[in-house]
Amino acid sequence: MSGRELGLWQILLFSAAGLLVFLSGWELLVRTGVIDPFVLPAPSAVVDRMTQLAGAPDAVLWTDVEMSATRVFTGFVLSALVGIPLGLLMGMLCISITGLVLDILFRGVERLLLPWRREAR
Repeated sequence: MSGRELGLWQILLFSAAGLLVFLSGWELLVRTGVIDPFVLPAPSAVVDRMTQLAGAPDAVLWTDVEMSATRVFTGFVLSALVGIPLGLLMGMLCISITGLVLDILFRGVERLLLPWRREAR
């Protein structure tokens, strides 16, 4: 490159070309038998199956998407309902005994959940 910046259309063109090369290579590897279609199906097979699931009379795909979105939203709301008040409580009571106990509790949980994280000394 000559050091000049790429325009929006050039970026989109290069991005689309890269995606097309990737998907074409993937399709080629599956169709030639290098990759087992049971382990990693071809992109065309994935699109075919997705259109079958989305266009079926019972529309299984949309039911599954709805269930997944409901679980994600429910988890977010429940964590916010617990986390926001608890964070405010810790912030307001950081000097008191309750703040110290909660701080010790969360530091212990952090050490249990993140054993690979090294603390700076």
